[in-house]
Amino acid sequence: MKPLVIAVLLVALVAGGALAAILTGGDEPANPAATTTAEADERTIEQAVADAAAAAEQGDPPPGIEPGDLPGTDELSIDSVRVRGDRGSATLSSGAVVELERSAGRWRITRVRAP
Repeated sequence: MKPLVIAVLLVALVAGGALAAILTGGDEPANPAATTTAEADERTIEQAVADAAAAAEQGDPPPGIEPGDLPGTDELSIDSVRVRGDRGSATLSSGAVVELERSAGRWRITRVRAP
């Protein structure tokens, strides 16, 4: 009787693991390196926008930014970041969209679209 109980428990355990793998299978990225790169790009874009806001606040906005395009650093809030190849964008909580382009390995702001 004990071998039968052990066998049933093992089958249930394996079936449960298989079911869990099926249910969570969509969570694993197909290319983990690409996900890591995208996350690094997102952080770098957020930093580029924050640096631009700080420079604009100091009266020295980088190219592509007009005075008043970005909120001050104390009000800067980034809702979302998108990366597609060498182009990216950051949507601010104000609704403005900061467009960026990767050039020489750095993200540079090309334009700020008002909400």
